[in-house]
Amino acid sequence: MAKTREKMLPLPKKLATGQLRAICIIGFTSHMILQPFLFWQFSLLTLVGADDISLRSLPTIASNIVFPLAIILLGVAYRFLGHKNAFSTRNFVRLMLACFVVGIVLAVSTSLLSFASESVLVSLFGVCIGMGCAIGIFLWQQALYRLGSRNAMIVQVSGTVIAGVLYFAVRWLPDVAVLLSSIFVFLPLSASILLYLNTEDDRHPPKTFLQQSGKRFVLFLRESWSAILIIASMGFAWGLFYALTLVVSDNSFLGNLFSFGRIISGLLAAAYIVRFRSYPSMDILAKIALPVCVTAVLLMPLIEHDYFFILAEMFYVVFGLSSIVLMLSCNDAARARSIHPAIIYCGVLGPFYLMQMLGYLAGPVICPDTASLLGTTQKLVVALLIIYGLSVLGFIHAFRKRKSGRAHPALDLDSTFIERFSFTERESDIVRLILKGRSVSFISDELTISENTVRFHMKNIYLKAGVHSKQELIDLFEAE
Repeated sequence: MAKTREKMLPLPKKLATGQLRAICIIGFTSHMILQPFLFWQFSLLTLVGADDISLRSLPTIASNIVFPLAIILLGVAYRFLGHKNAFSTRNFVRLMLACFVVGIVLAVSTSLLSFASESVLVSLFGVCIGMGCAIGIFLWQQALYRLGSRNAMIVQVSGTVIAGVLYFAVRWLPDVAVLLSSIFVFLPLSASILLYLNTEDDRHPPKTFLQQSGKRFVLFLRESWSAILIIASMGFAWGLFYALTLVVSDNSFLGNLFSFGRIISGLLAAAYIVRFRSYPSMDILAKIALPVCVTAVLLMPLIEHDYFFILAEMFYVVFGLSSIVLMLSCNDAARARSIHPAIIYCGVLGPFYLMQMLGYLAGPVICPDTASLLGTTQKLVVALLIIYGLSVLGFIHAFRKRKSGRAHPALDLDSTFIERFSFTERESDIVRLILKGRSVSFISDELTISENTVRFHMKNIYLKAGVHSKQELIDLFEAE
């Protein structure tokens, strides 16, 4: 299976690793800033004469609704039809470009029609942009998978930070310049680099591999659902507070605020990676983020509504970190468990963004105007406490599973040692067996995985622990 996967997911060999990484950073950054630049100050709508303020929220709402749904549908479609030639990367890139172009044409057409028709076209503009962004991130996730774990971390964290910096930098440019740069510079850059990274050999994976990927994804979900649920609740909270801050501020201010949050989330991820030589696992992120966010929410009844800006910024930082961690976790899980990256990414990130969208839609229902903002604080606390309760249930499930699973291979391994190096559950299983002096073949039989998968995990374990052999790992454990 490993050989099949390598043949199915090739990388161009024309460039050195550093050059390829730099190109990927440029392409990924270009995609990250497409949506905010196309919605920049609503300059596209203003440029074509559709500057009625009641129209401005329609494309954002439509885009936020379509984006997660499109990701989920892409995953389902790829699971059942990904083996067909029509699902080649080249065709997906064409579809992405078509979505953006059609969306821009629809927005331009609003100047020629009545207000009622304008509303429909502006909404369709948001739908097309949401679909284009979903297809783009779908393709970039697979491109990052091809780069390997270390390069994917560098590209994603760098792209996140640079996109945030660019958003601040273009504030000094005319709105039209920002809009035209997104259409004629960043969109072609993202599409052309995707085409370069995804060669013609990557037209379609075998049907049997996709079927096996679906079954393995279900097993992965059963093991990781509690952490995913907790992180998804953070996405809901971010969407909710984003909608609330829109009540008391304009979109341009929030764009600056959240771009700053994007930079912070990227820098925090970079600092963690430098310190621990790996990104934080989903479990670690959930354990850190949940108590901090819930404590902040419970302070809401004691403060003025301006605090929503701080709270929304905090949740956005958590949301940005969650996006990075989930994408990288999906890549590593796909590699370790022989799951096609498109299936695991859409199955995990789709519901995550769906929860964010539900929070965004819940905001106006809870608080339709500024006058009612302070009066709804208790309702907000109740809503978020419900999310907190779901998260606690997830934790209880995880802890009960560990307590009852006495035969679990990693139970006798010091939890401090695991958390220090951010070992995943599977890596912890392998570390425990290595510390008992077991061979690769024994570990393979014990955990019912291939020897190549064991070796892949061992490379990651050595990298995280900063060692080069089994004996060095044993010495490190005994020194703890």
